[in-house]
Amino acid sequence: MRRTLLSFLVVLPFAVLSVGACGGSAFDSGLGTGGTGTAVGGTGATPGGSSNGGTGNVAGVGASAGSAGADIQACTSNSDCEVQPVSCTCGTGPLSNLTAINTKYVNQYYMRCPDLGSCPPAAFNPNDPALYYVATCQAGRCAVVDLGATDVTECKSASDCSLRSGTGCCEGCGSDTAALNTSKLSELSKLVCGSEPVACSACAPVFSGYSADCSNGRCSVLLTPCTTEHPCPL
Repeated sequence: MRRTLLSFLVVLPFAVLSVGACGGSAFDSGLGTGGTGTAVGGTGATPGGSSNGGTGNVAGVGASAGSAGADIQACTSNSDCEVQPVSCTCGTGPLSNLTAINTKYVNQYYMRCPDLGSCPPAAFNPNDPALYYVATCQAGRCAVVDLGATDVTECKSASDCSLRSGTGCCEGCGSDTAALNTSKLSELSKLVCGSEPVACSACAPVFSGYSADCSNGRCSVLLTPCTTEHPCPL
């Protein structure tokens, strides 16, 4: 009897070690596919429930990771999120081609698309709809919002609009010129800025060759005609 008990105690640690070693990985190539879910835009399954695609100007937040994986779309602040392509193709395309994920998983997310780093630079178009796609955190989930369908770009006349360098929480220093409703910039801040104060760079963007206009009820960027006296910027 004592010999049998001793044998059992010797085998037990190895059995526990074997069980611990058989668990699956918590993160599969950054996609959060540790369980049955996949992290893609549109509708999808979440652990213990479902996540419907967005409506109107908000893209669907996509599916969560499975119960054993990392949830790459979980967020606590708007500053946690950024816009990323759903598929491994160059170019932005329509809103349906995009999703929003937590910034801390971007490197792992791109492991599934190694060729994206070699995409040729796209020519800048100040009225490209993709310039107005921003990421925000809604009910603990990263989501993509189209500013082109919100009050942030709505206008009645050109005087309602002004130029801004980019659509991030901090205005840039001259790149990615966008046209937004001046009185609604606080709405942009609510969408893209986090809960903590942000120290933005001190700069004064120069929008040479551009002016703000109102077209079909939406703020737009008007390119000033190129002349010898006022040539277009390179």
